Amino acid sequence: MLSGKCIYFTGDLSFGIAKAHELATDSGATISSVLNATVNVTVLGDGEVAADKRRATELGIETWTEDEFLERMVREEHGRRVVAHNGRRMEDMPAEADDADESQNA
Repeated sequence: MLSGKCIYFTGDLSFGIAKAHELATDSGATISSVLNATVNVTVLGDGEVAADKRRATELGIETWTEDEFLERMVREEHGRRVVAHNGRRMEDMPAEADDADESQNA
């Protein structure tokens, strides 16, 4: 879940940084303008800053691509079909069904 997480965005996002901040905060996350130990997740957009990626790794911070961020938004917060930023359809099953599928594949 995004609720309670502190997120840092780096690089260019296809739907814009303002929209990313809005989506994250609407889901209960906070946004950090600085990459430090208080950050839980770093979202790497296109052309992400290599130093940010390296620093996140050094700090043990989880990194997501833009697509991973969107998938988590859909799966964990909305549980419904949406049209993603690239015009691709992202279909989502409720989180409980995903958890069952993952345990079968383990």
